[in-house]
Amino acid sequence: MNKRNGKNAIKYIAKKENISENEVKAEINKAIDIAYASREEHQKWVELFGDRKPTPEEFIDVIAGSLKR
Repeated sequence: MNKRNGKNAIKYIAKKENISENEVKAEINKAIDIAYASREEHQKWVELFGDRKPTPEEFIDVIAGSLKR
């Protein structure tokens, strides 16, 4: 997946759930914050994103790509 696909996924979810794209991004950011703070998931996080928080679009793209493997 590329960043464009992440944007399309956000747009799709917003339409499906009848909410704004910003609301979808806010919910994804909440999930990112929780995962980033998790000690149990930290090593996997570093492998996927380095030691930084990705944008919602990047998060979708990387996770989708890792699921394909």
